Amino acid sequence: MAVSDRLPAAYILVAHGSRDPRARVALAQLAACVRDRAIVCETAARRPINREHRATATLERHSIVLTAVLEMGAVPLHQAILQQLPAIRVAGLHRVRILPLFLLPGVHVRSDLPAEVARAQQLVGGEFELELGAYLGSHAGLVPLLADRFAALADRINADAERASQPIGRILLAHGSHQSEGNGTIATTAARLGATAAFWSVPPHLGECIRTLGAAGYRHLAIVPYVLFPGRIIDAIATEIERLCGDRPDLTVHFGSPLGTVPALADTIVEWFQR
Repeated sequence: MAVSDRLPAAYILVAHGSRDPRARVALAQLAACVRDRAIVCETAARRPINREHRATATLERHSIVLTAVLEMGAVPLHQAILQQLPAIRVAGLHRVRILPLFLLPGVHVRSDLPAEVARAQQLVGGEFELELGAYLGSHAGLVPLLADRFAALADRINADAERASQPIGRILLAHGSHQSEGNGTIATTAARLGATAAFWSVPPHLGECIRTLGAAGYRHLAIVPYVLFPGRIIDAIATEIERLCGDRPDLTVHFGSPLGTVPALADTIVEWFQR
């Protein structure tokens, strides 16, 4: 491990960006939740760290968690990073870990983000070490988080005694990409969860998957969106589900919340900080 890897760091969570104010609010709330998880475990620093607290140990003393967006921000990302540095300097920190809140390894992850971080590093010189971390979707902790989301929907369905013994079809719904690699990753994750992968922008579409599961005999479906924040896409999906259910009154469909609004994601991010 390099010396710099052991130095305390500030963290900047970088999201895609959206014109929808709900996404900006959700990003701010997520960052606050991550900071809170650090504060909760501050007292654990004064006693041996057990398994429960190990994930938050790296943030116990240095819980600076800031946010920025790649697109649709007031300034380009490299400038947004520079604007965060005075507060980080005041805290006595000079290592900054930039963590992409992206679920798939598309052009933004492979090209746009590295270019913006490199530009910021060039402008800031040697006072700060800017480190671009792996994208969120690469973290293995997302799979158990998704499993918990399906379990929560199943509990909601099974709360009705008449439905308790009936099988539940699972759909993991992502936006989708024209790059087959990203869609293949979603399909693999869905298979690990015992779910079917569906996509909003590319085949197989949600309607096709609902029809397939309905034809297979499922009357109750749990749909978990592989989407971080609320916005127009989530609204459009909810509207489409309502339309599809109108065509199939024999089906009951439960649609989960975006992952970024689930408090447990903060724990996954804190674990991700240690990678």
